[in-house]
Amino acid sequence: MKRYFKIGEVAEMLGISADTLRFYEKKDLIVSSKDPRNGYRYYEPQEIYNLMDVLFYRSLDISIQDISDIITTSDPRGLRELMGNKSGEIRRKIEEYQKLYKRIQNLMETLERVEQNYGKYELASMPPVVVVNEALNIGQSYLEDLIARNVYPTENIFYYLQAFTTRWEGGECLIDRIYTTIPQRHVLRGDTNGRYEGNRVLRCEKCLRTVFSAWAGESQGQIGQAVQWAREHGYRLTGDLTGFWIYTAYSRERPVDYVELYLPVE
Repeated sequence: MKRYFKIGEVAEMLGISADTLRFYEKKDLIVSSKDPRNGYRYYEPQEIYNLMDVLFYRSLDISIQDISDIITTSDPRGLRELMGNKSGEIRRKIEEYQKLYKRIQNLMETLERVEQNYGKYELASMPPVVVVNEALNIGQSYLEDLIARNVYPTENIFYYLQAFTTRWEGGECLIDRIYTTIPQRHVLRGDTNGRYEGNRVLRCEKCLRTVFSAWAGESQGQIGQAVQWAREHGYRLTGDLTGFWIYTAYSRERPVDYVELYLPVE
């Protein structure tokens, strides 16, 4: 016995509203029949299958007019061409979402490091980072140099860490180099498409690690406090300190930098 389905049954079956069904019917994408005894609309199974195709095409953001052309032609070539174009669009969207996912994951890792290490001191190895570029300051000329030399490709932008090295002499913090770096693990596993494989690597096997915050450009006082803490607890500095600007809170008053600092000690 042939089965017929009412509009409410079809809507519930496919997870759409009755208004959506009526809209597609008004656009001649599906056809219903009326029961002369009660005036109710009903749909035959073939129309439900047709509606499932319509919903699939709409999920691909295909226009109503294009869907109408698809379901009223018997030539599959047009549909194949359209699906090929949609396949390319979806692939590009997947790539963009993958980049966004990487950025979100890196940000979450950064915030976790801030939360776990802020104001604390512990012995740790500094994860090795590959130097992408270096300069004497982080001013406009540095940014222009990055752009001119194409050392800051957008496909790797989510991995970059701005870093600095500093010497502590005579009770004063002397920042002598600014770096754009990328964690070496990303280079080794191929995330950077072969770039930077021969570049200089910054590393430190035995360090004191801490995270502090300071007004942007005013980290010297906190670095001095870290050096003092190390000395008071019996550690001796063995080289230049390395800091990473891992997060900046852009408050209305002034930006606040969160810095992860590594002090080489013995």
